[in-house]
Amino acid sequence: MNNIRNRRDFLAYLMSISDEKYCKFATKITESKYPRIGVRVPKCREIAKGILRGFSEEPLRDFLSWKTKYFEEVMIKGFVISGLPYPEMRKRIFDFVRLIDNWEICDTFCASLKSVKKNLPDFLEIIDELLEKDEFYTRVALVCLMDYYLTPEYLDGTFERVLRVKNREEYYVKMAVAWVLATSFAKFPKETMAFFKSAELPEWTHNKTIAKARESYRVSGEVKEELRRLRQ
Repeated sequence: MNNIRNRRDFLAYLMSISDEKYCKFATKITESKYPRIGVRVPKCREIAKGILRGFSEEPLRDFLSWKTKYFEEVMIKGFVISGLPYPEMRKRIFDFVRLIDNWEICDTFCASLKSVKKNLPDFLEIIDELLEKDEFYTRVALVCLMDYYLTPEYLDGTFERVLRVKNREEYYVKMAVAWVLATSFAKFPKETMAFFKSAELPEWTHNKTIAKARESYRVSGEVKEELRRLRQ
């Protein structure tokens, strides 16, 4: 990384550490318009940390303005933005989310937004704006709700936001709704069961939530059995 001076050098470095076998495997499990180079996610995180360490100096301070063609470029850019101080991350999040076209980059980005934990009330403004936009903007909002807002203080607000998008037809939105609720069953089974019974989710989302909750080792057998009886 010390020799990187521009995007061409950056791509050459990524190509030099690619894993062809992993690239073929990963391409099969995640659909994306971005071709893969074949750099594993932990290495992408490591590269992002190196960029962040040198972010105030040339040449890495211009990294976020570089074009993105490859899957790993987008993922690393997401890790860099997630690692910026909260005010800076907040300014850049929408420009990054517009690049997302797959669940893998979406979900790893959301899980990396550690500064959200100390700024939960403020970040809800971002979530509410994301929920009004198209598929992957909304998925980012839902995954962030799952990652950071399944707490006693924010549980009701999380359920209310799920209701806002429950009838959306995009696949990755429906899957995210099911994932949020399945995770909530593990943390707040009583409250989530009451919400689930009253939410009137579309049949597909209703049954997918049950399936994901029943697959989870964190959901109790008693809850799984009650959910089984609720299948439509």
